[in-house]
Amino acid sequence: MTSAPVTDWPLRLLLVALVLGVIALVLLAMLRGWRARGRRQASIPEPPAIPEGLAIPEEEAPGSSLIPGVYLGSVRSGDWLDRIVAHGLGTRSRVELGLRSVGVAPKNLALSEADAAG
Repeated sequence: MTSAPVTDWPLRLLLVALVLGVIALVLLAMLRGWRARGRRQASIPEPPAIPEGLAIPEEEAPGSSLIPGVYLGSVRSGDWLDRIVAHGLGTRSRVELGLRSVGVAPKNLALSEADAAG
């Protein structure tokens, strides 16, 4: 009975490092593309502020009409694959919607400051 061949550790470590390097390059390319998209879309105007009548107070009454949800993103009209990332609109976040007599208003839409800056 013979023993199994011994693993060639230098070659194995080199291949692992190569795979990790390729993964890192792909992630960096994705980050670079995301930032470039934000620069290209910088001309898109910021979303308007919530009107005074729609604003939801921080101390919302218990049992109120707040509906929890997730904001997934915004896209351009006519192109559902062109995600808008300018002004933090491409960042997925939790949101609560409040029903008002004049419409629906978001509360706690956590757009990150880093994404809004560019």
